[in-house]
Amino acid sequence: MACIFFHNDGAGKFSDVTKAVNIRSEKGCVGVTFADYDHDGDLDLYISNKPGDAGRNVMWRNNGNSTFTDVSAETAPRTEALALAWSLPISTTIAA
Repeated sequence: MACIFFHNDGAGKFSDVTKAVNIRSEKGCVGVTFADYDHDGDLDLYISNKPGDAGRNVMWRNNGNSTFTDVSAETAPRTEALALAWSLPISTTIAA
């Protein structure tokens, strides 16, 4: 199945903006993860593709202007894994 990027138009309506935001719709999409990997305040997108079906997984950097750039060569592991997990630092304060 191809990945489709939807925009919430409000009132229960969504529109397909896959091409408008520069996301390639690849066959074999099985999962997505949003996280701010570069700490710029914008949610970035990692797409997991079915191994052997669609090739590599893809890391998309949010450009902050309603478009994304494929930064897989610099950031994403070259793997056919079906998932990716982010570990976020947790700050703990202990009250005396």
